[in-house]
Amino acid sequence: MTNPNRITDRIRKLLRLSASPNPHESELAMSMALRLATAYHVCLDDLTDDPDTRRLIHAAHRVGHRFTLDRKLAQGIAGTYFNVSFIFDRPDIIVVGTQTDIDIAGYVVEFLVQACRRCLSRYIRTEIAGRRKPSNTKRRNWTRGFFYGVGAKLKETMASLPIETQSAAVILAGDRSRREAYMEDNFSLVTSRKLPTERANTSAIMAGFFDGKNVTIHKPIGGSAVSRLQLS
Repeated sequence: MTNPNRITDRIRKLLRLSASPNPHESELAMSMALRLATAYHVCLDDLTDDPDTRRLIHAAHRVGHRFTLDRKLAQGIAGTYFNVSFIFDRPDIIVVGTQTDIDIAGYVVEFLVQACRRCLSRYIRTEIAGRRKPSNTKRRNWTRGFFYGVGAKLKETMASLPIETQSAAVILAGDRSRREAYMEDNFSLVTSRKLPTERANTSAIMAGFFDGKNVTIHKPIGGSAVSRLQLS
């Protein structure tokens, strides 16, 4: 019969290894820890040696009263796939998560905003070269399509991961519940605003979609292994 203490000790060692600066070693250790935790029904949060690594915090970023569409959509991607939550409290945006997850989400948002703007500039040049007017409506539709494509690629990436890595979704769901409770305790007036709807331009949306699916979010140098597993 397997000794439960030996299993938990093994998982603890793997969690410590997952903090390694070596990306391959970090991801391999986290993958093995997830496999063991799933097989023996162990909660990883209970085994973390340093309680501060999973402590929730919030950080405010001043953005003013005008907030660009590409940044809104990039934060939507970060909130869906990278274990953080955003509160729009103009002129600030408040991000809730662990310090590591906030750092990774910030990197992802900036990476995607810059990638979007580069690809949009190329799309505009193509439209002009084809004697087509790159109207503001086309640009907004292209931008929405771009982030639809980024999200579709991330979803496919998660679905293709090994089953033990997919089990991280259970951990992330628990973190989401913790963030929701944290926001209820710390922010009494939280309102969400839907992006305004506008006339759809299918060709612009599809052009953005294919550009977005071709974007690869490169790994940052640091960051948690669970989040890094979702990056290329």
